[in-house]
Amino acid sequence: MAATLVMYVMICLVFGFLSSPIAQAGDPDIVTDFVIPANATLDGSSFTFTGIRNLYATDPPPTFRVTKIGMKEFPALNGQSVSMAILDYPAGSVNPPHTHPRSAELLFVVEGSLDVGFIDTTNMLFTQTLQPGDMFIFPKGLVHFQYNKNATEPAAAVSAFGSANAGTVSVPMSVFATGIDDAILAESFKTDAATIQKIKAVFGFLSSPIAQAGDPDIITDFVIPEYATLVGSSFTFTGIRNLYASDPPPTFRVTKIGMKEFPALNGQSVSMAILDYPAGSVNPPHTHPRSAELLFVVDGSLDVGFIDTTNMLFTQTLQSGDMFIFPKGLVHFQYNKNATESATAVSAFGSANAGTVSVPMSVFATGIDDEILAESFKTDVATIQKIKAAQAGDPDIITDFIIPANATLDGSSFTYTGIRNLYGTHPPPTFRLTKAGMKEFPALNGQSVSMAILDYPAGSVNPPHTHPHSAELLFVVQGCPDVGFIDTTNVLFTQTLEAGDMFIFPKGLVHFQYNNDTESAAAVSMFGSANARTVSVPTSVFTTDIDDEILAKSFKTDVATIQKIKAGLAPNPK
Repeated sequence: MAATLVMYVMICLVFGFLSSPIAQAGDPDIVTDFVIPANATLDGSSFTFTGIRNLYATDPPPTFRVTKIGMKEFPALNGQSVSMAILDYPAGSVNPPHTHPRSAELLFVVEGSLDVGFIDTTNMLFTQTLQPGDMFIFPKGLVHFQYNKNATEPAAAVSAFGSANAGTVSVPMSVFATGIDDAILAESFKTDAATIQKIKAVFGFLSSPIAQAGDPDIITDFVIPEYATLVGSSFTFTGIRNLYASDPPPTFRVTKIGMKEFPALNGQSVSMAILDYPAGSVNPPHTHPRSAELLFVVDGSLDVGFIDTTNMLFTQTLQSGDMFIFPKGLVHFQYNKNATESATAVSAFGSANAGTVSVPMSVFATGIDDEILAESFKTDVATIQKIKAAQAGDPDIITDFIIPANATLDGSSFTYTGIRNLYGTHPPPTFRLTKAGMKEFPALNGQSVSMAILDYPAGSVNPPHTHPHSAELLFVVQGCPDVGFIDTTNVLFTQTLEAGDMFIFPKGLVHFQYNNDTESAAAVSMFGSANARTVSVPTSVFTTDIDDEILAKSFKTDVATIQKIKAGLAPNPK
């Protein structure tokens, strides 16, 4: 394709738009002006990329071509939360359905026309025909595509991303070329193994080299410790399998599963804790400076409470199956007042390292002068010293919470009881997902945390899907599900889990669970978002009216095969 004057003018316009002072919501901020590779000569060339000067000096590509200009190609982008791509579409070519887990995409058509579309998390398809000079925004993490249906003329576009490494997850490649078992795919797409094998045969099996991730700013899919072997077990935590093999604890016990204990959580904005409360024990007043806490009572009952910044106390008595949200940074506590029975809970956090500040320890066991404390607590020095001696140990919303208008504000406002009776009925005949997010539990609004209860009957599958707004930390309560995810290099990571195991699915990546057993399984999932959303690969691609021809080209098969899969996924007529 010849580089025309119009094209250069339009590309200049794109750069002009990008240079406008806009608020970026992308990669973490750096604390320096820029990041330049060690030993590099620092001058104007350090901030210049010339790799596409001769892009159009050769013959036009015979198939769709994307030329990326990200952090890998242009190191000066590191920390700048922006990157680009040049896209060339020969006549009749398609950019197959895909997602970008770390950024939205702003596409600017330079030449020709394009049919574009994306599917939101309610499985609604949005399509548009674009002409030169048009722009289209593909929201972060959602499945989208472009198609040049013109049979004779090429098209070209420039895409901008709000991340130095937006990542790309190709739906056809990630699902059909990464070794996911035929039985899982056949069940997910409601078709037979022969159809799955037909599509797989076109793509072949990928054996892409595994890219080690080491950037603490998590602009890669995940961060794994240096020299670690990168396999499914890298994303698995088995440290609590034997937690209850010993005698119950005599005092309150918290077992943390954060970034320190489970390094794969680094950058994923989610973590957990298992809390054991012997009869009469208390988890003393404390705060978590970097996250809200979503507490799920597994066994027994608990009296819980927190104090907001107006010094109002909110308390509630919880039963097994209840959830309670402690807003970020506020002082809170739990108490098992039952004199004979123990209690247990699981807590989810919207940070890989939520941090804990114990009020008794931080105030009375850290060397603050006695006179300061006596004045602060309006008492005498002798009382302060008595309290100190008793310690005997080593030393994003702008309101506390968001509650619907006209709601009665008390402890019940922060309590969710909707799953108390979840298991009072017969087990489900098919896979069941019970969400406890912002829609179901409004107090989660603004707290960046949510949960889901997952039930897997024997032989059932949770089909390939993504969560565009959060990583997922899965905790197996019962059974032995097989799990897996595909990274943006199309490497498949799988693991068989047992009760007590955890597995982290990095944010925005395609993943699945499969109960390949004769017994049922169950799990609890934690998310670092009050509304993590779910994009089902089979449903979003094959039940949202994407044209059969686009799908046939994307999956390198024929229209009849596409229609067969669509028919299998279509809802049964009532």
